[in-house]
Amino acid sequence: GGGGRGGGRGGPTFSQPRDRASRVEATGDALLAMPTEIEAQQETERMLANLPAAAQAITLMSRPMRPGKVTQGKAIKIRANHFKVECKLPEAQHWDVEIEVERFDGKPAMSTSGVAGGVAAKALPTSVCREVMKEVAAKQRWAPGWAYDGRKSMYSPNMFLPQHETTYQVKASDQGRDRPFLVKIKWVNSVNINALMQYIKRQLQQIPQDAIQALDVALMHALNYAPQCTPFGRNFFFEGPGNCKPLGMGAEVWLGFSQSLRACATGLTLNVDVASTAFVSAQPMVEYVARAAGVRPDLINQGLSGNQLRAATKAALKLQVVATHIQGSKRKYKVRGFTNLGANRMMFDCDGTQKSVADYFEEKYHLRLRMPGAVCLNVGSKTRQNWLPMEVCNICPGQRVKKLDPQQASQMPKLAGTPPDVRQKVISNAVNELANLGRDPTVQQWGLKVDGRMMEVDGVVIPPPNLQYKEGAPPVNTGTTGSWNLRQVIFNRGVRVQSWAVAAFTDPHRSGEDLRMMLVDQCKQLHSCGVEIPQGTLPPVVFHHPANFVGETLEDAMTAAKKQFKVDPTLLMVCLPTNGTDLYREVKRASDGILGVVTQCFVAGKCGIGAPMKGNRAQYCANVAMKINAKLGGINVRLAGSSKLAFPPQISSAPFMLMGADVTHPTSFSETEPSIASVVASMDAATACYLTRTMIQGHRVEVIPGMRRATADLLTEFYRKNQRLPAAIIMYRDGVAEGQFEEVQKKEIPQIHAACEDVKPGGSYRPKVTFIIVQKRHHTRIFPANPREADRTGNVIPGTVVDGSIVHPYEFSWFLNSHAGLQGTNRPTHYHVLLDENKFTADGLVAMTYKLCYLFCRCTRSVSVCPPAYYAHLAAMRGRLMCLHTDDSDTASMSSGGGPKPVELISVHQNLKRSMFYV
Repeated sequence: GGGGRGGGRGGPTFSQPRDRASRVEATGDALLAMPTEIEAQQETERMLANLPAAAQAITLMSRPMRPGKVTQGKAIKIRANHFKVECKLPEAQHWDVEIEVERFDGKPAMSTSGVAGGVAAKALPTSVCREVMKEVAAKQRWAPGWAYDGRKSMYSPNMFLPQHETTYQVKASDQGRDRPFLVKIKWVNSVNINALMQYIKRQLQQIPQDAIQALDVALMHALNYAPQCTPFGRNFFFEGPGNCKPLGMGAEVWLGFSQSLRACATGLTLNVDVASTAFVSAQPMVEYVARAAGVRPDLINQGLSGNQLRAATKAALKLQVVATHIQGSKRKYKVRGFTNLGANRMMFDCDGTQKSVADYFEEKYHLRLRMPGAVCLNVGSKTRQNWLPMEVCNICPGQRVKKLDPQQASQMPKLAGTPPDVRQKVISNAVNELANLGRDPTVQQWGLKVDGRMMEVDGVVIPPPNLQYKEGAPPVNTGTTGSWNLRQVIFNRGVRVQSWAVAAFTDPHRSGEDLRMMLVDQCKQLHSCGVEIPQGTLPPVVFHHPANFVGETLEDAMTAAKKQFKVDPTLLMVCLPTNGTDLYREVKRASDGILGVVTQCFVAGKCGIGAPMKGNRAQYCANVAMKINAKLGGINVRLAGSSKLAFPPQISSAPFMLMGADVTHPTSFSETEPSIASVVASMDAATACYLTRTMIQGHRVEVIPGMRRATADLLTEFYRKNQRLPAAIIMYRDGVAEGQFEEVQKKEIPQIHAACEDVKPGGSYRPKVTFIIVQKRHHTRIFPANPREADRTGNVIPGTVVDGSIVHPYEFSWFLNSHAGLQGTNRPTHYHVLLDENKFTADGLVAMTYKLCYLFCRCTRSVSVCPPAYYAHLAAMRGRLMCLHTDDSDTASMSSGGGPKPVELISVHQNLKRSMFYV
């Protein structure tokens, strides 16, 4: 409770300053409640029903066609991880599969359909379903060609079974025990495979998803049944040296590959890429719990404290374990929680006699526990508990890590990253050796042929922009490396800081002098960059007292600043002992939600406080200076030249607004945690200042029902600042999967037009809107065909564009590598236009998108994602920090097995709503 790692008193979830009540009243509604699933659906329906007629008409518009190809740049050859696929099969057959198993252990029946015997049933694991179908195929002597997706669908190249429902009875293994299964197979329909080529040739408007699905399942069928392969969705992991690397804290990284069939401009292609996933290592449960609880394994026998038990529960909940006390048993159990008492004190009724778990195991299994004082696992249910001593349980392999801790997250790219040359070899080996598609009997029966060579496609390298720092100074030529520095440059518009202070959460005796020296260097950097700060004095430093809330320490720092500089502070620097999230969260909740002051955090160890400086402090201070200037309303840099030269002619002659939107979903396996949506918009011609509106919405809901309200609010802010409304709006929408394009097009784009009507009713305000999807979660990688055209890491250089062959057959889309590689292989960003009322040319829109990547306010590098989308992501992540009762701040519910807790979002203080506080 209280102040997280920095607080010592009990209290509310987030740290409050002493006068919280008065400040909450001043900011209006302090908490925004998470809508229920029904409320979220009702809100979306109301939103769509209340749209103006003109906005509703937008939903009927077709997506823009490719207006041409990018030509302004250097033409190069690119190698892509796509492999050409030919298919001679005109049609395939789709079969519905239902598998049921009757459980004789008192547990509910299981099936693929979720219903068994007319009542609700648990879903069968995919691995069990595949094993059952393998037994059916062997028993019925099916010829090669059938392909099963592991759930409800089977496909075949011919009609090899009766069309009516056929029933089979087989025995197969389920969690180490043979069970009888009932399998029902019924023909559904014929799948038109030829429709795929019709779609590619623009003879069909909608992609025949059933044809893609059928061919995809056929291409993955053999891999799903390979003995040495562990399938995980579209990812396939093979046993072998180097394919598994330790990640720390009882976790490991598995390296494998993924594959998916794509309909592209050049025809059908198979997209194959390296895959990596973090799994919990197979290990004794005692070792895993000891790590999670922060104790030595030999001390587990002494029991766990309340905090240790909560940490262990959070880490182990729903993990599958196998018990070792029965010789030869392979039965798996799911962890539902822990007991509070050790096995020697945990009593239960055994045939009318009270007996401890330890005594029961000694009498029943002749097993004297080595750790009788250790808590037990509950592997039963809330109503029918089943306790197992921790020492007889081993964690089963192949279970994903729920959520990486900061140290694991930092290690993951290093372990999973592969240089471009190595990645190409791994991918080619996956296609030609591991998947062995050229000799796969299923692939052959389907008339499929996969070219074993990576595709070579046309690319263009567009020139980088020149950047303008201080007006009147020479523009900065960034060159082709995608990076530059702040030496001898002054921000385009530096801010003035009249009053500021430092809140330090480090030991004053060990860090006091180091902190003072760091502040001296930071003041020099701020001054050299053009940020005005009080001269001749350092800001006052207030060290945190363990008896105080975090918010109280921040408030004390504000008081010290006002006492020294005679005005309220506009900035608090916050010195954190580590880069952990707990204290950082508490700081931001207090500053953003209650105090209404901009905070800039810095980590002691990274800038030589209490430890030797690891890197370049000048560079560190420069990065901090960029954040401070942007947060307080300054402009770090803009594109050189006039707006008419810097931006396409379609929008440069009148005010325009860039927007970004993103939804961040829970990173854990929680089924109730809300999603957080954020919408940002530029407020100036330099596209440097982006204001944000953040909203809480239903669990894993991608469409933003509050887009209309947020857009109207941001348009009002734009008018307040510029005395004009934008004539054009360009939205960069992040995080939308291909299957959600249509839903976003129908439910979000009309809201933007409706917001324009809200701002200026009567239909007189109708800006031209361009709506672009931004995707990073894809598996396309591009490599320079000529090594001499690579950067120093072997990646393609910044500005590389591919807008043919591997993109959409005819819609306006492209891949852009806008950043320089640091480690591993670059992931280009995919942009797909859903609406373009501005009628951009390919050269104009692609070049503008690339230029914007040089204006990200936090670094002197071109970034991989266009800043409007990047800022929306940062704002949404900040919104998640502002959630109360999230799964990362309340673990008590997991140990108690309680239902979902109410989730609320702390609203941003009024003082910060017109700033970039979130960067």
